[in-house]
Amino acid sequence: MLALLLTQLETEEDKKLFRQIYKTHYKLIYSIALKYLSSKDMAKDVFQEVFIAIVKNFDLLKSLFRRKNKSLDLFGYKKQVA
Repeated sequence: MLALLLTQLETEEDKKLFRQIYKTHYKLIYSIALKYLSSKDMAKDVFQEVFIAIVKNFDLLKSLFRRKNKSLDLFGYKKQVA
């Protein structure tokens, strides 16, 4: 799935940022979905939809990063993005 989503992004910088978001948050998103849905298949579907939405709205997400000093703050977790 990650490889397919990366093909939707235009620049290497965008791909690098998306990989960082994915790597930092994939376990959390999946575990939250699994907790609420109690179904691995449904949790996987929600997980995929979240990352599809991120790719579709990537320009907006990038502008938010720029305003926050390149600080990644999703789900209350802060991490510096290079």
